[in-house]
Amino acid sequence: MASIVDVDFENGCIDEVIKDRELLTSDFPLGYVTPLVAYVSWEFPEGVEPCLPVMVGQSIIYPRTSRGIGAALGEGMGSAGFSSFEGAWCCGPELALALALGARVDVQIGYRLRVLEHDGEPSRSMRSAVRQMVADRAAAKKTWGKGSLVELMIKVATNSCYGKLAQDVTERSGWNSWAEEMESIGGSAVTSPYHAAMITSLVRALLLGMANEVCLVSVTTDGFISYESDVERFEVFDLAAVFRDARDALVGDPTVWEVKHKQGDLINLTTRGNVSVSDGGVLAKAGLKTPSGIKRGSLAEREWFRDTAVSRTGKVENRHTSFPSFRELSRTQDRVDFGPIPRAPMVSLDFDMKRRPLLDTLRVDEVDGHEVAGFDTAPWDTVGEYIRARDIARHIASARPGTTGHDRPTGCLRTREEWRTWQRRYESSTGRRVRTADAVLLTELVAAHKEGLLVLPVLASPVPVAQKLSWLSSLGHGEFTRAQWDHMSKPNRRARVLADADLDALTAVADQLPEW
Repeated sequence: MASIVDVDFENGCIDEVIKDRELLTSDFPLGYVTPLVAYVSWEFPEGVEPCLPVMVGQSIIYPRTSRGIGAALGEGMGSAGFSSFEGAWCCGPELALALALGARVDVQIGYRLRVLEHDGEPSRSMRSAVRQMVADRAAAKKTWGKGSLVELMIKVATNSCYGKLAQDVTERSGWNSWAEEMESIGGSAVTSPYHAAMITSLVRALLLGMANEVCLVSVTTDGFISYESDVERFEVFDLAAVFRDARDALVGDPTVWEVKHKQGDLINLTTRGNVSVSDGGVLAKAGLKTPSGIKRGSLAEREWFRDTAVSRTGKVENRHTSFPSFRELSRTQDRVDFGPIPRAPMVSLDFDMKRRPLLDTLRVDEVDGHEVAGFDTAPWDTVGEYIRARDIARHIASARPGTTGHDRPTGCLRTREEWRTWQRRYESSTGRRVRTADAVLLTELVAAHKEGLLVLPVLASPVPVAQKLSWLSSLGHGEFTRAQWDHMSKPNRRARVLADADLDALTAVADQLPEW
């Protein structure tokens, strides 16, 4: 907040319109804090961590290119089809970083805003306000102690500045108890889409700049986990200087980063799901509530979450109690009394697919007797790849066929075999159903045999089909059913299966198969 410059709204906020050209470093006279917003397309070099965001549902990802965004998100152009220019709206800090990382960024339409000046310098109205609150909070800590009511009030007030600036920038709804319907909460008296977007963009740019400097294991809103012990030494493509200037102005100390945790062990599940059993290590529970009887912040809480995560076979039932919402208390029908209500939502602890799993780096650890697979990741090339990967993962985590009711089993992505199944589904041709990686192997063998691409003596012998199915099911790759056998007798089904089959690999497998 202390870094963002103000815009001169009174004298005309648009300083320059950028249209139908490549974005240049000269478009950023104030560097990373240049007030600029543009609808852009892009392509980052291979090996670079991209920094231009795309919102997909409630998630934000950073694809290497903007190719196919319109088609993937359904942003069509009516009967004329999809626009040839596919991109996203982005803010100055991330756009400036993209150029520093060597990306090609093309602008369809963009606006550089006129900076408001005060005493010959760019105005930063929030800097003095935040500086006063930081000083008041320090005084409250000294007088009443850390965690005192006064200190916490000032902390909440300081953090609420951003919340009020961003209120209803993305539409939010609240419950109208009189009309008994949801309605837009509307903006606050100080809602400023410009300030909110620039603050968010600047923080993300710093994090994504760090991702191009050091290896980051996990990243959240304003922090990361890394093997690097001295992150303060990095200049982050000159971004660190912006934050050092602001920190120095606020508290007289230019230190940018604060070490929150140190640990020698880590189970990293997803964006907000990771745990260390080391004292002082990280614990982010991915939305799970700590059961009653376990003290928050204790070693027992860490062990409970770790054990829950590494032993899961599907979504985790999260039993807890909470008080009813205002909507539940105020509605005319089905109104509830105020008191604790038991809840039991099902929570997934699986990787959220915001980055591409590199399964050629797949490794498996054993934690308390349970298999836990891990791997390195890379950015997705396109939004469409992410959506396909996410949807396959969600299907694996959803109810299995033939089951009903609240207690129906679900799947998850934890073991080597489960990740192999996901990989096989992702790499398979569109429209083909893949149950497990082992089942795929048997199906491909049968399809290739029936198509005449390879010969399996057992399947070619004049014996009842039941015996052939028994032999296939005895190979250690799961059961092969009569329905699957009959499906492979249909040419169109075989064509789907063999569309992406590796015939050389299948032949090698067939040569090693046992006889009766």
